[in-house]
Formats: sequence, structure tokens, C-alpha cells
Amino acid sequence: MISPLAADAVCALTVDGQAFTLPAYDIEHEQSFILAVPLIQLLNINTTVDPPAPVLRLLDRTPLLQRLTIDVSPGGDVESSRGVPDVLRRATYVANPSTFYIGAGTLPALRTLILRNAQVPLMGTLACTLRRLVLSGSSRFTRSLSLAQLLDTFKHFICLEHLEVRNYLVIPRQEDPQPLPVISFWSLKNFKSLVVQDDPRSVSKILSHLVVPIHVDVRAVANVAAELCPDQAGAILATMLPDHTWKLAAFPQSQIVALHDHPSHGCSLSAVANGRIVILELDTSPEGGSVPGRADGSLYKALIPSVAGIVPRDSVTSLVFSGPLAAVGMVSWVVAIEGFPNLHTIEVVNHTSWQEGSSVSGRTLLFALITPSRFRAGQVICPQLKSVTLKRFTFTPDFFVAVYNCFTQRIRLGAPRLESLVLELCSDPGGHWKSSEMEKYRPALNILAHDVILMYSQEGFSRTARLF
Repeated sequence: MISPLAADAVCALTVDGQAFTLPAYDIEHEQSFILAVPLIQLLNINTTVDPPAPVLRLLDRTPLLQRLTIDVSPGGDVESSRGVPDVLRRATYVANPSTFYIGAGTLPALRTLILRNAQVPLMGTLACTLRRLVLSGSSRFTRSLSLAQLLDTFKHFICLEHLEVRNYLVIPRQEDPQPLPVISFWSLKNFKSLVVQDDPRSVSKILSHLVVPIHVDVRAVANVAAELCPDQAGAILATMLPDHTWKLAAFPQSQIVALHDHPSHGCSLSAVANGRIVILELDTSPEGGSVPGRADGSLYKALIPSVAGIVPRDSVTSLVFSGPLAAVGMVSWVVAIEGFPNLHTIEVVNHTSWQEGSSVSGRTLLFALITPSRFRAGQVICPQLKSVTLKRFTFTPDFFVAVYNCFTQRIRLGAPRLESLVLELCSDPGGHWKSSEMEKYRPALNILAHDVILMYSQEGFSRTARLF
């Protein structure tokens, strides 16, 4: 029988989708709950106090439990707090909760363990069945699990597929007299994804002690101040990398590199190799909230010329830029693009509004593409360029002239005719142009590329026309 809790103890349970609140349910609910305990497969524990003993005793009687979430914070996130009562959301948070002890062998079916501001000793009998492990702490969470302890636990992770560690580990600031081991994931044939979040140097420290195979997706997130100086952004991304980049097997073999702007929380640099992805992300959002997007695009502008200095150059054949482009100058484009000697494909997605100069930002990029190469005398930059995609630019006569001049000039300078040119254009607010007006450009577009796809938006809907 579950004994009553103290009057000030607040704990919410979600059991296989049904919510219970302790001590706020009546005896009828309690009886039905007790009968169901041995059959529980999914259990979410949301609490703002030390773990109540009756709740902990549940774990000794749930042999079929497959997923356990323990969240010691007001309300948790959307996933874990579904059905959590308002009284829990308003309760006082305890910054240093007691450890949840799970007896050896009591959860033989457990596949997923999610800990938020909570501590559970990762014994061998608990770790060996896990397929997904999430360890997450807030800024108020008192960290106790060291990186060394987590690395020591890896020998028990024989089934692990997903590991997520966010602001949870105690990271040594100085080199330990006894060096920490380097753990390889190659023996975990089913391992699929790794997420690490912390300050930039701690992220690097964690990744430096892991060897991640090419078949694993990696997301590394650095916590940085919202008022981050944009000129420091590229150096911070580089700081996040492990001491040897071969430890992220996909990174040195990257074929596609993408720089994305996320207005609510920062920027990310993605590197893709054989379909697997390594993401380096700067998170500028304060905990539990977001910051307004940088309207001037200063952070994104600073990162563009830094890309070639962060990722391996020779293997990259495709570049993707998605962000506010109004502030990006021609020199930045030249530095970014010419840094990759084997570039075949460029895709640029513009987040600049028509009022902020969408058409102008597009023309700046096009002017950069006809810049003479600094490294190949008599050649234009990116001489192997085969495919160009420009999205969300405002269609104006000047923009079309810039497109035409750019790619005819490249052909005159010895570059091959494009295989593919994709233009996704937007009408200016008063333009009201129709697809029929595009027909006059058809002969010119045929000169630029073998295959031209023109996409345009007008009056709230999109159309696509393939022009041959």
C-alpha cells in the first residue's frame, strides 16, 4: 500500500498515459493504481521535493517498466509534464535533490531512462538494458556525476542507441594526474545518436574522450551568452571540436556543409558525410526562454567567412547557407566559397525581408561568384560549380540581370555551363507579376543551365515551373 505523503510534498505521476497526483487522489484511485503497478510500462515522475519513499517503492514492483522519466523541476517539459497539475508547476523547486536509488535487477525491461535535475547511480544491471539515456540539468542543478564516472559506465552500455548529456557532468578544468580513458562507440553496432550540451570547452572535453563512428549522428551544443560578440562565434565553434577531429569519424569526411540561423536561439554549423550529420550549435537563448532574433544578421554574417576554417575543405562538395543575408558583404562570400576547392553545389536560403534588401543581398552573392580566383590564375572561383539554388529572393529586373550576367560571365571565364539552376523567387508587395511574365526569360535561362527550375510565390500560394 502507498503510504500518505507529507502535506507539503508534491509529486505527479504519469503512468502509461494516465496522470496521478500525490497526495491529491482519493482512495478509489489509489486502489486501482496499486492493482496496475505490476503492469506499468511507462512511468513519469515529476517532483519538486526529495523523492517520496512511496514513489521510490514503486520501482521495486514494476518488472515490465520500459521507460522511466524522473523530472525534479516545476512542471518539466512538454513531453514529461503532460497531465501535471498546476499545483506542481507552482511548487517551490529544490535545487539539490536526493539521489534516486534503483535496486539492482529491479527494472530488467527498462529501455529508456530520462533524468532531468535528478541523479540515479548507473549500476551495471541498470545500464546494460538501456537503449536511450538522457541526462539533463538546469543551471540550478548541483552536478555530481563526473565525466570519469560516466566513461567508466560505458562498459555496461551494451545495448545503447541514443545518448544525450546536457549540462549534467562535472568536467575537470585541469588535466587529471591520471588521464581519463578514451571510449570508442565502434563496438556498439546499434548506436545511432549522441547529443552533448555544455560550455564550449566542456563540450570539447567530452568529445575528446569519445570515438564516434561514421554511422552516428552527433549534435554538440555550446551555451553562450545572448550578448555574444559576433566576431568570437567562429572561434567558439572551433573550440567545441575534440582534440583530434578523427574522433568524430563523419567530420573529416564531410561532403555537405550547412550554416543555419535559428532566430530564437543562435546558429548551427552542420557537416554531413554518407548521410550522417555532425552539428555544432551556438545556443544564445537564456534558460527557459528565448532571445529576439538578431535582426541585423551580425552573428550569421560573422560566421560565414569562418566556415572554411572550421570544417575540412577538400572533401566538401556542397555548401548550404540559410539565414539573414542583408549584412553579408562580397568579401565574406568570396572567403567562404573559395575555401572549398572541390565545390560542386551551392544552396542559399535568404531570410532577409523585401524591405531589408532581399534583392540586393542576392546580387552581392552573384557578384562574388564571378570573382577571379586567388589560387588559380585566369580562373573564376569555384571552377567546378555545377548546381546553384537561390531561395526566397525578391524577383526584380535587376536581380534577373545579375543572375544572367553572373553565369554568362562564368562561362566566358572558362567555367562549365551549370547542370542545374533553381530560383525560388518572391513577388515584392506591390509587384503582382504572373507566371506568364516569366516566359520572356525562357531563352536566356536556357543559356545558363541545362535544367532550370523556377519557383515563385504570389498572393499567398506557391507555384513551380520547370523551364527547359
